[in-house]
Amino acid sequence: MPTDHLPAAKAGDAAAMNEFLTACVPVATIRVWRILRRDSHMVDDAVQESLIKVWRNLHTFHGGNLTGWVIRIATNVCYDMLRYQQRHPSDCIDDFDETLMDDYDPLDSLLRAEQAIAVRQAVGMLKDYHKVPVELVCLQEMEYIDAANLLGIPVGTLKSKVFRGKAALGKMLSEN
Repeated sequence: MPTDHLPAAKAGDAAAMNEFLTACVPVATIRVWRILRRDSHMVDDAVQESLIKVWRNLHTFHGGNLTGWVIRIATNVCYDMLRYQQRHPSDCIDDFDETLMDDYDPLDSLLRAEQAIAVRQAVGMLKDYHKVPVELVCLQEMEYIDAANLLGIPVGTLKSKVFRGKAALGKMLSEN
C-alpha cells in the first residue's frame, strides 16, 4: 500500500487524507469480504466503518506495517459487527418469515408473556448473592467477564452463582 500521502494526511491535509483513504479501500474491502462475504450490506458498512476508524486513529500509527494496521482495524470492525448482530438479532420486517404468521397464536403469546412475568418475580425472590448475578447475566444479557468485573468476583465464582441461581429458579417455578 503506497505511503506517499501518509505524512501530509497525518498533518491534516484533506486532499492527502482522501488519497490515503482511497488507497486503503481495496485492502479493507478484501479483508472485510473474507470475513463477512454472506452479506453485501454488512460488507459495505464494515468497509465504511473501517475507513472511519483509520481516519480517526491515523495519528496513532507511528510506523511499521501500514497494510497490516489497516487489515487489523478492518478485522476488528467485522468482529464487532458480528458480535453486535449476535447479541441484537434483527427485528426488521424484511427479515420476518411470513410462514410464522400461519403459526401465530395470540393465546400462546400471552402465555409466554405470563411466563416471563413469573420468571422475573421468581428472580426477585432469590437471595441477593444469586439474584444479582442471574439478573446481570440472564436478564440483562451481560457477558460473564463484564458481570464478574462489575461484581468484583472471579468469572468461575460468577458462573457458579448463576448456575445455583438458575437451579433455585427452576425449583421455585416448578412448585407453582
